Amino acid sequence: MIKILILEDEIPARKKLKKFLDQLDTQIEIVAEIDTVTIGVLFLKSNIVDLIFSDIELLDGNAFEIYSQVPISCPIIFT
Repeated sequence: MIKILILEDEIPARKKLKKFLDQLDTQIEIVAEIDTVTIGVLFLKSNIVDLIFSDIELLDGNAFEIYSQVPISCPIIFT
């Protein structure tokens, strides 16, 4: 099971991404959908994911603020 984090503040974009992911034959679990830098940092400090789909501009800042505060060891796909 691939654990996925979605960092996206726009609801239509998040829905579209989830629709694409639902079409995969691979077993996935979307463990969280986050729309702010603040919550992203808190989440990643205490959770491990296998893959991140990340928008760059979130509600309260730039996603790179997350990556400068929390060490990330999984792939990030920027959407």
